[in-house]
Amino acid sequence: MGAMITQRPDLFRAVICAVPLLDMLRYQNFQIAKLWIPEYGSAEDPKQFDFIYAYSPYHHVKPGEEYPAILFMTADTDTRVDPMHAKKMAALMQAEAKTVRAKRSPSCCASKPKPATDKASPSPSKSKRTLICTRSSLAVGDDAVSLVVTGPNVETGL
Repeated sequence: MGAMITQRPDLFRAVICAVPLLDMLRYQNFQIAKLWIPEYGSAEDPKQFDFIYAYSPYHHVKPGEEYPAILFMTADTDTRVDPMHAKKMAALMQAEAKTVRAKRSPSCCASKPKPATDKASPSPSKSKRTLICTRSSLAVGDDAVSLVVTGPNVETGL
């Protein structure tokens, strides 16, 4: 879905993008993704760079583009696709929204945290999820979800 929302955002009004691989120029630097180089290629290979860059969703977010409402979903415990992809993309899309309509379409990132490991902490099934959204209010009906509203200049650390 990441490539679709950056290449043809006009086709969608809302998108759920779950466990996405979005920064294709750096994906192989995180977790086990280096094992995927035979499938996806590597931007570190000059012969493959142009092809990989051409479809890397993170590198094709355009300032002021009117993207659909997007929910990026990830998990801090994912050992395959680093959660930084979803968090980084949501932060970039929030920062690049320049038009009034683009600012009204939310880009959110729902993240399931690592489960607690000590007996005094809540069980993993009761762990809180975090939903980060800047451009729209969301109706959150599940008590296991907390809403964190961030500003457009928030440091993400990603």
